[in-house]
Amino acid sequence: MLAMVNAAAASRDGDQESSETDDTRHRIEENDYIRTVVVTCAEDLYFLRMPVCLICGSIGQGVEGTMVTCVTCAQSYHTYCVGQHDKLSLTVVKRGWRCLDCTVCEGCGDGRDESNLILCDECDISYHIYCLDPPIESIPQGPWRSSAFLNDYFQLSLTVVKRGWRCLDCTVCEGCGDGRDESNLILCDECDISYHIYCLDPPIESIPQGPWRCKW
Repeated sequence: MLAMVNAAAASRDGDQESSETDDTRHRIEENDYIRTVVVTCAEDLYFLRMPVCLICGSIGQGVEGTMVTCVTCAQSYHTYCVGQHDKLSLTVVKRGWRCLDCTVCEGCGDGRDESNLILCDECDISYHIYCLDPPIESIPQGPWRSSAFLNDYFQLSLTVVKRGWRCLDCTVCEGCGDGRDESNLILCDECDISYHIYCLDPPIESIPQGPWRCKW
């Protein structure tokens, strides 16, 4: 009988340990980035000087090499790897971006009490639900967007209202009014205003590899 009790207790402890391990693994998968260890030669100056994505461990080329850097820890990430590539907004440009390890409430500056911390679905800005103005009682079930993002989005919408919008067939450079030389024509990722790279003030030498936003 004693052996059966001990076996049952051991089984129960094992199940509890397994459950705790599963819970821990679940929290890691949900809240942490998967990191890649990179082994390189200490004399490889090119690699040492380049920003390396902490998640995939690579540099990347062209659009796939677009990086975003955490304003707190200065670690670099591919926008693709942190789900920001299609969501880079004026809010991120103006206020900066924080990785999950450095996420804090923008209201009180504290990153604790994670169960009450909500993340904007567009710009990754975080707030405790009780630090919002006005505060809310519980975590929203659907998408949530911060007031900072909505304000910036509204301003960008005003650009389209004030300056108008052109379809691709009618796109012209806002600087010179000419729609030719399309290979040197860049389109704003937010309001679709276009400029030749040499009509910008100041001009630039080549088409940007990542997202580009006009001054409007």
